[in-house]
Parts: sequence; structure tokens; C-alpha cells
Amino acid sequence: MSTAPTAPTAPTAPLHLRRGLLVAIEGPDRAGKTTVVSALRDRHGFVAVKRPDRTSPTGLVLAQFIRGELAFSGDARLNERAAQMVFACNNLEGRDFIVGTLKQGADVVMDRYVPSGVVYHSQATNGEDTRAFIHTLNEGMPRPDLVLVFEVAPEVAAARADFGGERNDTVDVQRAVGAGFRRFYGDDARVQFVDASRDPATVLADVVARVAALRAAAAAAETASESAWELELKYF
Repeated sequence: MSTAPTAPTAPTAPLHLRRGLLVAIEGPDRAGKTTVVSALRDRHGFVAVKRPDRTSPTGLVLAQFIRGELAFSGDARLNERAAQMVFACNNLEGRDFIVGTLKQGADVVMDRYVPSGVVYHSQATNGEDTRAFIHTLNEGMPRPDLVLVFEVAPEVAAARADFGGERNDTVDVQRAVGAGFRRFYGDDARVQFVDASRDPATVLADVVARVAALRAAAAAAETASESAWELELKYF
């Protein structure tokens, strides 16, 4: 008899009270996000969470959509809106683990997150500002403390391994995605842009330095408050 897979469990709570930090790594396809996320997990104490999770119930559906094997509607606009609803459900499936991990004091790094939904949906709807729509769909998901957007020329990304196997793997789409992050998040104080065209070691060192600065700020705030970090976890 087969048994249902067990959900991941959040790490054991540490002795200190500060909540964990939430960092999202964003950017166009083949920008090197997953490589850096893996390094932060393996060498810098982060719990890594990939979105979408293509193994969950909604993720199996999204995997087909992303590969161009499934459409939710014959109407292009409705098809894209429906897809974002499923992406939001996929985020919600992982919410308890993400929030539980943060509340127990472990830092979490996201391999894509809500900003990707905004940018990809915008490029699919002729550049509409879709932030309100996407943020509403993701109501209750935690907001990142830091978003690092990797930037790389689409021609460079297209030359990297595995480019072209998914519905959005075209130079034009990826150029629009890159511009979208600047358009919608360029003035956000929690968003920083990273030159991902450099060699992987240099990119990783840059990211580690930015994360260290965030951790130092959190530690300083915790010391000043003499209790838990006062910057409470915020939600969409």
C-alpha cells in the first residue's frame, strides 16, 4: 500500500527570539538564480524554497502550463489570469512551511517569488501594471525582507544550458521580463539589482555580502530592542 508523501517540517526553534529573514532571488530565466540559492542553502545557513514547487498538486499542473502543454482557456488574457491564480495557490501550498520556518528563527531564501508573477503576467498582458492583481492573489504570503533581482542580457541567457525548453524561453519575452523588474520594483527599498553577467563566483560573493549586511541590520535591531526583532513579519 502506498502512503502519502509527508510534508517538509520546519527546523527546530533556536534559542534566540528573532524571526528568520526572507530573501527572494528573482530575475529572468537562466540568470543563475538556482545556483546561488543552492550555495546559500549549502554554505550559508539558509532554508531554500523554490517557486513554483512543481511536485505539489498545483505544481504538476503548472509544470504542464510552463512547458506549453496545457492551456486553461482559449482566450489568451483569461489563460494568463487563470495561470496566475494557480501560481498563487502553489505559493499558498508552501505558506505554512515558509512562515513556520521564519517564525522559528531560520532564514529562508526563495528561488522566485511573487515579483515573478507580476513581471511575467505583465509581459503577457501587453505591459499592464498587474501588481494589485498579483498581490491580492497572494494575500497572506510573507513579504521578503530583501529581493535580489539578477540582471543578464537575454542573449547571454539564451546561450546558457537548457534555454528554450519552456513557453517563456524566448529572447523577446526575457527582455520584457528584465525590463519589468526595473519598471515595477526599481523604486522599492527592499529590492536590489545584481549584475548576473559576471562569473558565478563573483555573483555569489556579491550576494553573500548583501545578505551579510541584512543579517547585521537585523542583529543590530534585535540588540537595540533587547528582545525579538521589532520588524514584524509583514504579509501581502
